[in-house]
Amino acid sequence: MATHRTSAGEDGWQLLCRSGSRGPAGEVGPRGRKGERGARGEDGREIVSWYLERATYRVFPVFADGKMGPELNLRGLFEQFVEENELGRGIILMATRGSPVAWDDFYKTARWQRLRKFQLIQHPLCKFSGESRMR
Repeated sequence: MATHRTSAGEDGWQLLCRSGSRGPAGEVGPRGRKGERGARGEDGREIVSWYLERATYRVFPVFADGKMGPELNLRGLFEQFVEENELGRGIILMATRGSPVAWDDFYKTARWQRLRKFQLIQHPLCKFSGESRMR
């Protein structure tokens, strides 16, 4: 857009030119010929393992050629998990006696009772405290 003042002392401006509007669409031309097939590309890189940086909550893919890929920073996900599960607020998410959980019925099955009895016969002392677990 270009303008100029019409004369000294006047408050008006005069429009000299402005951007044009889009014109009507033209006819569609014939389709061009198909190009030649390009050379075959390399296979994608195969991840064979992960390198863990536990202190910083980062992981790096290790490719088949031994090179490491870009980092994957997981700290934000762990912080979100702790916040959502209130682990950071002193609330422990474990089943305690008297607090029903989804798998409580499993402990009442005959199979579980047999497994428990077998385990106590094989290992009558608690491996952590050395005390008898027979009741």
